[in-house]
Amino acid sequence: MSSPETYNNDNTILSSSENSVNVDVKQSCETIYGLYAGKECKDFAFKGSQNTLLSINFPEGSRLSDINDCAFYQCTKLSSVDFNNCEFLTKIGSYAFSGCSSLTNVILPIHLKSISPFCFESTSILSISIPNEVTSLGSSCFQYCSKLKNVIIDVESNLKEINSNVFNYDIVETLFIPKSTSSIIGYAFVRSIAMKEFTIDPSNPSYSVSDGILFNKAQTYLIRFPPNKSKTYIIPEKVISIAACSFANSIIESIQFSSDFRSIGAWAFVSSNLKSIEIPDTVTTIFDGAFGSCIYLNSVVIGKGVASIPTQCFQYTNISSITIPSGITKIDSYAFYGCNNLKEVVLPSSLKNLGGSCFPSNTNLTFSEGSDFIIDDQMIVYNKAKTNIVMSLNQSDSYIIPSTVEKINIETFISNHNLKTVEFGLNSNLYDIGDKAFFGCDQLSSINIPLTISKLGKYSFSGCNSLQSIFFGDNLSMISDNCFENCISLRTISFVDISVSANISQYAFSGCSSLSSVTLKKRNFES
Repeated sequence: MSSPETYNNDNTILSSSENSVNVDVKQSCETIYGLYAGKECKDFAFKGSQNTLLSINFPEGSRLSDINDCAFYQCTKLSSVDFNNCEFLTKIGSYAFSGCSSLTNVILPIHLKSISPFCFESTSILSISIPNEVTSLGSSCFQYCSKLKNVIIDVESNLKEINSNVFNYDIVETLFIPKSTSSIIGYAFVRSIAMKEFTIDPSNPSYSVSDGILFNKAQTYLIRFPPNKSKTYIIPEKVISIAACSFANSIIESIQFSSDFRSIGAWAFVSSNLKSIEIPDTVTTIFDGAFGSCIYLNSVVIGKGVASIPTQCFQYTNISSITIPSGITKIDSYAFYGCNNLKEVVLPSSLKNLGGSCFPSNTNLTFSEGSDFIIDDQMIVYNKAKTNIVMSLNQSDSYIIPSTVEKINIETFISNHNLKTVEFGLNSNLYDIGDKAFFGCDQLSSINIPLTISKLGKYSFSGCNSLQSIFFGDNLSMISDNCFENCISLRTISFVDISVSANISQYAFSGCSSLSSVTLKKRNFES
């Protein structure tokens, strides 16, 4: 009776299987085949046994040295793997056991050098002991291991780096960091929501731990506050900045900064339980998304040292009122997006730049005297010269764009499901429509794009399902990627005299299933 597993001629490569159940790998086998390509597990040894494989056994004296990417991908009935007999095994590839949802017990080989990205993602591992020769934990190698509670790292471990998302969505409560570790990526523990404390070898030259919290060696930089540690925290006086995701997904409700505190990292408090925040005047830098998705956050005081509110900084929070300090010069895109309780904001005259969708459409903006911005009766915000549309603050069904406008900002009218028509003034000077400016305006059926238009940004009309025809003038030089993607009612496109140097970029009209007529005189397709 033939074996359901297939090897090459000298039995050194296990290449495929068909409905294998209990597999005894041949002693001579050196490689278990797998291939990850095109962002997916393309082919792998146990592809034909994903729903049947129960056990995999390695004999004494096993010559196995390499488990390729994806080798056991989504073998959903495999429950246990013991590599004790695999003394030559130094590499287990990316996604090798990803999606093995019944896998609860893994004994790793003693000479393993690294755990590859996504290697044990979405398994049911309960506990894992990291061999001392492992130097790297690859990105997401244990993410979505929702039953993982114990991670055992020996004091003699040679672990050098812990990469992003390693322990996401687990129930690990404590983690030891050996003296060898010199690189911990900021997102390594971003969703380790059960974590209560870190411990560390005191001789580690790069990191230190105080009260279970991870810092740099000098303790001037807070790297990770265990998410399940406490609801309140006073940042020590030595600390002047906090890392990206340092308090992400934590139960923290209130925090007090040190007297010389200066910098808040990207996504530092994202999705935490923070209720109020008072940013001191010493802070000069806040990075992207610092307080994003803090759904309980309703009170914010921004210090005088902050000059810029970055993208997504307070998006999807519960803020109902906020004072923007007079020194603020820039509010970036999405800064207060989704803050639906924020009804009114007074903006200072110091403000020079406003990003797209930085406030909800229902927020009443008031610009101080001397401001560089104005609002018309359509609730459209312009620069003072009325050459640039910054944002729209309502969901009207029609707009008339003044002829002075030269540029429409990114995402200005994004997802306005009421919008049906847009008209441009006579002698329009419009030359640039920004990325996603009309994205998702699925009722938009009529827009007379001016002959002066030169550039259409990425996804600028994507998802405009009611748009039926488009006419372009001879000034057109660029239709960017996915510009009219999925405009399913678009039937005709006309170019009056498109330049030979103009670019119609990749997928500009992808998904335009009704497109039947394209009239153009000259063209150049970008590959």
